[in-house]
Amino acid sequence: MSDDLRFRQENLGDSVKLSLSGEVDIYTSQELKENL
Repeated sequence: MSDDLRFRQENLGDSVKLSLSGEVDIYTSQELKENL
């Protein structure tokens, strides 16, 4: 679980840049905040 979170943190920038879907970007940000 911690590995998955670390993976998301490392790729957060790429996810925001791609931002193919606004929902994905928002969902990732909210989930990352909750985990932090």
